[in-house]
Amino acid sequence: MTEDLIRYARTCQSRSAAVETLRHGAQMVERDSKGYEVEGMVRLSLTAAEVLYLDGKWREVERECNKALSLLMENDEILNAKFQSEGSLFARHLLTLIYLSQGKDGLANDLTSTYADVDVSFSAYDFQSSIIGKKSKRGMAAVYEGMKGLLDHSLGARDLALESWNKVAEGMGGRDTREWKDRDAKLFHVMKNYSLFLHCLGDGDDRRGAEAHFDYVAEAAEEDAGKLEDSFKLWGSVPMLREVAHSSRFGAAQVLVRDKRLEEAEKKLEGLLNEHGETFSDSDARAGLIIMKLAQVYFELNRLTLAEGLYRTASKLLSASSSSIFDDPSGETSGCHPTCIALLEYNYSKLLRSTGY
Repeated sequence: MTEDLIRYARTCQSRSAAVETLRHGAQMVERDSKGYEVEGMVRLSLTAAEVLYLDGKWREVERECNKALSLLMENDEILNAKFQSEGSLFARHLLTLIYLSQGKDGLANDLTSTYADVDVSFSAYDFQSSIIGKKSKRGMAAVYEGMKGLLDHSLGARDLALESWNKVAEGMGGRDTREWKDRDAKLFHVMKNYSLFLHCLGDGDDRRGAEAHFDYVAEAAEEDAGKLEDSFKLWGSVPMLREVAHSSRFGAAQVLVRDKRLEEAEKKLEGLLNEHGETFSDSDARAGLIIMKLAQVYFELNRLTLAEGLYRTASKLLSASSSSIFDDPSGETSGCHPTCIALLEYNYSKLLRSTGY
């Protein structure tokens, strides 16, 4: 039953209906001494978190992830060790993403620090490999070190971030993601974030190669998504892979803007906006980020009226995402990092100065 519910949720057109079905299914699942039902409850909670993440419901994502983590901790004696490790990593990965997106760096830091006690880092390779297998351990270690690299980068600790990403590159076979030893669903998330880090380094070969990294990740994630239409695996969600592809294409667009290839950037950003509704909700803050970047392109092209309109639209999406909604969880929208709003205000003030306001 669990597998059927997961397949349904990942293909359901209504995300609210998918979440409701998963929660109802979890209520029907009862625990037994073998732990099978507990594993099913964890899977259903994590799938609900995944669907809610795509719908931008951060508080509900947090609730489902913490529910899954509690079940894993309370039933560690009866659950499969590999499933425990992968389930815990999946939940913490999602939590890290939503905390960082909202500027809650302290919570994200606590999360990765406590998870280090599980010893899934590359330093524990030999011990963990004997339990879950070398390939699984290598991929999980890459996800964990990638989480650390993403967090340290967000905190401005560039040297620590570089240390973590170097461990990822060393473990996976090099700095070129196209030559990594493994290619599975969970590693596409790592590849995307690694490409982002290379882009932000902004010098030498890393600067020139960032676009190629983003393009490869987007194409590879889309290709694998086409093979997983009926998957119920933990990291095998087609919508999540398409989210990775979407984010990677946005990363490539940012490279184009940085390199002043504005016409190419405009075309790519407009394409991202058109496909945005296929992956996220219309009110999702991620649409605001795309619109803000497109406004920047129009400003650079001296199309100031269009730029101003887009900045205003982006402001509505990003500002709404930062508001607190306590009474109605169904009205929640995804959070936005405070620096995104600060950048929007800075860019908009540049536009106003240029037009004499």
